[in-house]
Amino acid sequence: MQCIASLPETADLLALADEDPLIGAVVGWTDLTAADAGDTLDALRAGTGGSYLRAVRHLVQEEPDPR
Repeated sequence: MQCIASLPETADLLALADEDPLIGAVVGWTDLTAADAGDTLDALRAGTGGSYLRAVRHLVQEEPDPR
């Protein structure tokens, strides 16, 4: 499963993966430009269903175009 650009949805999908055997992995989201990105990833991995986190994406199309 892949979530939208939302940290709460990432956590929700990880929890769902922990309950549903049909979900094999989650591609989550976190702000990879944030200074605490590593801490956020550690918290996701340590939380419910954290072992299902396989990747994260920072969706650049959501970023403002400086031009």
